[in-house]
Amino acid sequence: MAVNISNPLNQYNNAVSQSTVQQGSPQLSQSTNTPSAVNSGLQLFKEMLAGDTFTGKVMGMEDGNVLLTMNNGKSLLAHLSENATVQVGQNLTFMVENNNGANITIKPMAMDSQQSLLINRALDAAGFPVSEANAEMVKELLNLNMPINSETISEMIKNANKFPEANLNTIANLMKLDIPVTENNIAQFEAYKSYEHSITSELNNMVNGFSELIKSDTAGAGLLGEISNMLYASENSSSESLMDSLGQESVDNLVKMLENARTDNLDSVINSLKDGRITTKQFINDISALLRDNPELKEQLKELLDSDDFSKIIKQMIDETMKLTPQDVSKEDGIKKYYKRMSEIADNVAEKLADSQAGQKLSADMDSIKSNIDFMNDLNKNMTYFQMPIKFQHGDANGELYVFTNKRALKAGSDNVSALLHLDMDNLGPVDVYVKLAGNNVSTNFCLESEEMLDFVYSHIDKLNKRLEELGYNCHFDMKVAEAKDIGEPSFDFVKDFIEKDTNNLSTTQYILDVKA
Repeated sequence: MAVNISNPLNQYNNAVSQSTVQQGSPQLSQSTNTPSAVNSGLQLFKEMLAGDTFTGKVMGMEDGNVLLTMNNGKSLLAHLSENATVQVGQNLTFMVENNNGANITIKPMAMDSQQSLLINRALDAAGFPVSEANAEMVKELLNLNMPINSETISEMIKNANKFPEANLNTIANLMKLDIPVTENNIAQFEAYKSYEHSITSELNNMVNGFSELIKSDTAGAGLLGEISNMLYASENSSSESLMDSLGQESVDNLVKMLENARTDNLDSVINSLKDGRITTKQFINDISALLRDNPELKEQLKELLDSDDFSKIIKQMIDETMKLTPQDVSKEDGIKKYYKRMSEIADNVAEKLADSQAGQKLSADMDSIKSNIDFMNDLNKNMTYFQMPIKFQHGDANGELYVFTNKRALKAGSDNVSALLHLDMDNLGPVDVYVKLAGNNVSTNFCLESEEMLDFVYSHIDKLNKRLEELGYNCHFDMKVAEAKDIGEPSFDFVKDFIEKDTNNLSTTQYILDVKA
């Protein structure tokens, strides 16, 4: 035993010198304060037999003796079994190896045995039967460093019984994050865990929902026009001309399809396309109004409505009204305002589509967006994470920011922050930027898909460095190419590296139960 605690042990021995325990032997006591407490503690342990178990925290060691503090705050000085190894500060479950009434010899139980015993005790204390299913639930709580008291175990078992198909780790994590355990939140957590949570993807998937709505009937066509006006009502939403957003070839295709419809009702739209004046919003609203007021046009416009070019127009509407711009991201409250607006859009569109049979697909898409935003909002009660579905001038990017320093540490004044910015970009491909901030010192590590992308970023890194220096930061940049096996794969595990990052890697033997020894 390397730790020398002669003085503490001497003080301890002096405090219990009035006890009946023979001086110089491994001593048995429950208190270092009063003889009566000592005697009551002695009586408790005198009744323990070889094979009995108890839990205690190692306070010190000397000459084969170990000083333990029990769950009730009282103390025990015992002889440690030969070849047994413990460390100061550990909470361990011990088994009595020998007890002659005056001296007690103990040994720590094996890790697996300690966990099993701890789980059984916890279930017994909580009033639940010791079964394989219940044991697995308590084990999940232990793995996440959560309390294993009666209240927590009861909540875990209740949730697991309510959602029998759900993963126990998902349920435990939601409980730990103080996020309501609901069917939606379980689905969202699983989606995040398997990287199927991208709001950018959900927005792009809405193209089909909008297309189905306008192709359904006159009512659906009219709804699309109303929803379009609703989406563009935001002060941040502006609509580009189709010539600028789609290009000459797509505009020519649209003109050709409209001319093939052979109806005078389309002349105004055709002329606006030809002179390049018509915007995304105006084109959608014009076509929607024509279909709403002229049901016979549905068949004549089938070629247009089924075309890739029309799908591009719908996607352009989504990009212009439901995605972030780089300018939004640069504003202090830009992300916050964006998600507030998106929640309002989802609610308003759902209300519009409440009685629409044709709008069920689009309504489900909006519900999915709303659930994702709500879940993200719940996550941000404990940590900082948000997605950035960004619309650039040419192409899209999906960004995700993970701040690995939890909010409690930030509130406590910590100036050490670690973060990961993950971007999926049309031209650069996947980009991971790991950032560490310590005071005014910033270190970054870029991980890119190829040497070509690395060279490109390196040639522009001076611009980023200049901007950060102007803000008062000292910067250091490192870059590397992702290993071939990692390209296209998530760069880290969302649950283990982010959600569970603050979970201490403690063995289950370090938990103290709220039950008596």
